[in-house]
Amino acid sequence: MVVLVVLVGFCFSAIVGRLAVLQIVQTDEWQQRAVSQQLSDSIISPKRGTIYDTNMNPLAQSATVWTVIMSPKDIPDDETRTKIADELSVLLDVDRDKLLEQTQKTNSQYEVVKAKIELPLRDSLAQWVQDNELTGVFRTIEDYKRYYPNNDMLSTVLGFTGTDNYGLYGLEAYYEETLAGKAGRIVTAKNGWGDEMPNELKYEKTVDAEDGNSLVLTIDQYIQTYAEKYLEEAVANASATNRGAVIIQDVNTGAILAMATKGDYDPNQPFTVSDPTVAAQIAALAGDEQSRALTLARQKQWQNKPIVDFYEPGSVFKTFTSCMAFEEGISTETDTFTCT
Repeated sequence: MVVLVVLVGFCFSAIVGRLAVLQIVQTDEWQQRAVSQQLSDSIISPKRGTIYDTNMNPLAQSATVWTVIMSPKDIPDDETRTKIADELSVLLDVDRDKLLEQTQKTNSQYEVVKAKIELPLRDSLAQWVQDNELTGVFRTIEDYKRYYPNNDMLSTVLGFTGTDNYGLYGLEAYYEETLAGKAGRIVTAKNGWGDEMPNELKYEKTVDAEDGNSLVLTIDQYIQTYAEKYLEEAVANASATNRGAVIIQDVNTGAILAMATKGDYDPNQPFTVSDPTVAAQIAALAGDEQSRALTLARQKQWQNKPIVDFYEPGSVFKTFTSCMAFEEGISTETDTFTCT
């Protein structure tokens, strides 16, 4: 009996000790785990702020796109799953086998089929869903896609964003906190199987997204256009091997009216090498050598040459030397000099 009492007491003490660890020492960790199991948390993307020139012409803006969501739990049978994989993979240009695998997750109500589809494709999808009586299986969530209406104009200054709308280069990256806004959330309770609770029971909480602020630059789009046009001609005529750069400044205020670099790139397709000669050279390589060459080419075309590259003023500074001579009266416009 004594031995039995000691054993029971030891086991009971071990259980109490374990409960104390779980409920006191590891409280925060287990609460987080519980919340992750009990709640489904979806992000609502904020609309990124617009970048304007000094005349309020948009240089970078966000357009509405949609993400396609599928609820495999509501697909009635295997025949319908095969039909979805066969037809929707073609319509949305996604991998058929991957889509078929998604349709077989019968406990899931939230599978992302494709992100950032535009209005014409969304309308085609809506018609397909209606024709096949699958309105309970598919829905679309509003999202945003960054685009640049003037293509390569001012690209090295503006920079670009990634697929998640996060600024990766240029002003888009530098003013990320200003432009990005604050994401919203849709928090929905889940049952013991991991499925969403019925909406009519009001287990859903929505926190609206806060749109980002906009930027107004001192850049004048029309001056920028002419600067880039004639810079591109100069680079071609001089057979420049390290690109060209122009800055046009208002001498009264210091405002930058134009800042151009050639060659540059299209921020709508920032990972495409814009120089066809360089692109062909990279395509002729293979393996790690090709990867390194591609990385270097991208980084070079993304760089804003007027503020990144070092430059020895040389002849440009002769303007100031000449002005000093005129101001001091030691030289005139007709004087000539031999400089060896």
